[in-house]
Amino acid sequence: MNLEVLSSIIRDQELLSDLIFIKYLPSKTFNAAEIEIHHTMQLKLYNLLKNFIDKVKNHKIQEYEYDLNVKDTYSTLNVNETVNIKEFYENFIQLTDIEPINTLSNLTKMFNVYVIVCEYEDNGITKRIIGIKKIKPRYLLKDDKIFLVKKFNRFKLEEEPVFTIEPDFDCIIFNNDPKILVFHTQNFESIFNYKEVIIKKIKEFTTTIENIDFIKGWEYTENIIISNTHYIRKLARVIRRKIYEEIDMNKLTNANKEYKLDIPIIKNKIIIPSKPTKKQIYQILKALNDDFTKSITTERVYSIEGSKEELD
Repeated sequence: MNLEVLSSIIRDQELLSDLIFIKYLPSKTFNAAEIEIHHTMQLKLYNLLKNFIDKVKNHKIQEYEYDLNVKDTYSTLNVNETVNIKEFYENFIQLTDIEPINTLSNLTKMFNVYVIVCEYEDNGITKRIIGIKKIKPRYLLKDDKIFLVKKFNRFKLEEEPVFTIEPDFDCIIFNNDPKILVFHTQNFESIFNYKEVIIKKIKEFTTTIENIDFIKGWEYTENIIISNTHYIRKLARVIRRKIYEEIDMNKLTNANKEYKLDIPIIKNKIIIPSKPTKKQIYQILKALNDDFTKSITTERVYSIEGSKEELD
């Protein structure tokens, strides 16, 4: 089921939602508490979730990739594909007798995620939508500030802390055969520590690339790449696209000389030194991913990642 179908199913249903706060640390902690809210607030939360689904339902859908961060797209994963997501989901659906929250004062310290959850009917089957949002400190407006609230056509001072519920979600889990839809890649990766998954793939890639004839010494790059989020994203793209399988070393050798790319090439092979510089690693990753383009008017070479960065 895609979001457009889901949107049409829930459009005319008047559903109630619960608001649950969770402290989740993969393989360590899963604690939950809920805000006891009245009927009107339950409807508002449901409408917030429904409106978000309506907003994103026509966005392009793609398979999840660590480096994916494209406007007006979302990506999908099966909940069971990754240990941390599966752990979160299984803990969540087993929640019973959730403790109530009595104060907002330390909310952003006690919890790192809030969830808006509602149930809906689909052909006589009760299903669940779980909207997940990473909590940030700015969501809690603390009591050292002054808040003006309008009630009954009059403004009054609000002396208690105020927590803001955002109109969007980082990811949504839905259906009894659960899928997770990812809308904000970085927050999603932070919640579920998805970096662990990618590092595992990077270590597997080391074995793969050792069997490629034109590059030697890859093992000297692994620790440097793993310690740099930007490099991790670039290598994740390399692993996904597999363009390195098409590299013509004669052409890369000529380009390396002409544009001073600083790729350590010796006798038409990339020979990585035992202590490679960050620039060398960066340029090797770009070469493996074919991240260059040449101007047709000036013949200058540019990076095609993000903004147009001139290299020569």
